[in-house]
Amino acid sequence: MIQHSKHSNRFILGMAILAIGGGATIGGVLQRGRPAPPATKSADTGIDFRLRDGDRRKASNERIKPSPVTMLSDMDADAILKRVPALPKADNDQVPFRAPENSMPPPRPGVTVPSTFPPAPAGQKPAVDAGPLAIRSITPNGEVGPIDRITVNFNQPMVPLSSVDELAEQVPARISPSTDGKWRWLGTQTLVFEFGSGQRLKNSTDYVVTIPAGTRSISGKTLDKAVTEHIFTPLLQVVTSGPQGGGHPLDPTMFITWNQEIDRATAAKAVRVSVNGSIVPIRVVDPTDKDAANRKRTLHFKPLRPLPTGAQVGIEVPPGQTFGEGPRPSLQQNNFGFSTYGPFKLT
Repeated sequence: MIQHSKHSNRFILGMAILAIGGGATIGGVLQRGRPAPPATKSADTGIDFRLRDGDRRKASNERIKPSPVTMLSDMDADAILKRVPALPKADNDQVPFRAPENSMPPPRPGVTVPSTFPPAPAGQKPAVDAGPLAIRSITPNGEVGPIDRITVNFNQPMVPLSSVDELAEQVPARISPSTDGKWRWLGTQTLVFEFGSGQRLKNSTDYVVTIPAGTRSISGKTLDKAVTEHIFTPLLQVVTSGPQGGGHPLDPTMFITWNQEIDRATAAKAVRVSVNGSIVPIRVVDPTDKDAANRKRTLHFKPLRPLPTGAQVGIEVPPGQTFGEGPRPSLQQNNFGFSTYGPFKLT
């Protein structure tokens, strides 16, 4: 629906005056670079215009003076508007407000599974072994590498569902020799030993996990006899040694690196150095900066006196050594060798 204000009415009135008065005629012609000729009146009654080039330098400062305006009264404006033909009406001049259609909801990831919450109670309780209490497994066991936990599985529930703190004292398993760590329950039938931060089992050690006889489950069943399992950690082994080959100085620094921390003083007594078949004494020396990272696992040593030129040097570490982290003896026989530079010769 179109409504006219007074200002729009006056605009329409002005247009109507032009329409009633006849067509306008432009008398002047714009010629770039030269002044426009004076306007001449045409034979028809109309409006004469004079056009000229604008000056850009003055354009920003020029102010166009508004032409004098004589406002028509409302009565005169209405009288003129009555002479203007009425605007044609269309069917869609007035339409009801159209609200936007609702957007589709964003897709939801995954799969929606219809279910009730809380779930209905289960029809059957989980089956419980009605036989005697037994240990299903103790893992790991036997010869092992680095491990981070020891797990004991029972065939029956051993503790009620409760908080970890309440179950901390209900631990039927033991580890010998003792080590830093803590037992905790995972569920009602699984017991786990976890080491402390930065802790592990010592190498060259035989650990024994024991569940004593008389251990009782929730149902009252007891363990007839103790159950034990052995965990053997890695034995003492040589990882690398040096020097190797020939042409070495007469006062060389020799070294041996093992797979675990060692007692350096005891290791020095076990190492045998021979020159052309004869045993020579050695002395322990501190590692260089580049070898400091393996200081606890490496023995650095030198001969007590300079070696002869052109000597065949042998290094031997016999089996049965216990200078590692634990009491289990090593099994390997280790032999290494190198040679010093030969005597000076003129050729």
